[in-house]
Amino acid sequence: MWNTNDKIGDEEVESNSYRNSSSVSSTQQTFIGPSVTIKGEINSSDDILVEGKIEGSINLEKNKLVVGKSGVIDASLTAKEVKIEGKVDGDITSSDLVMIDQSGRATGTIKAKRVVLKDGCRFKGTIDMDMDSSTTSTTSK
Repeated sequence: MWNTNDKIGDEEVESNSYRNSSSVSSTQQTFIGPSVTIKGEINSSDDILVEGKIEGSINLEKNKLVVGKSGVIDASLTAKEVKIEGKVDGDITSSDLVMIDQSGRATGTIKAKRVVLKDGCRFKGTIDMDMDSSTTSTTSK
């Protein structure tokens, strides 16, 4: 019953497939499915895997956001770590890492300590990796 393959029509479906994904690695995870559209503001203390569509803003300051291959985000977002396999339009702020996978598409400004653009991804915008710019500009005078 749990973590087994169930049959729906002629298709086999793994009951807990998104939790088995290496994309999301925290203990608490929220899954937004492909048929879900959310408009508004999301604040969460859980990691989130998005396969649906989100418009608005996302705030996961201490957690991870994964935009799955069918995920579409039209929002400004803040997270500790962001992995993009789908499409993101909007500014991304990360306290650690932003990774755009081979299938990922992103447009906007990325502000993060570390940025990884995998071969085959598409990115249009700017990248700011100078997270300590306020302290650097005052000490260099």
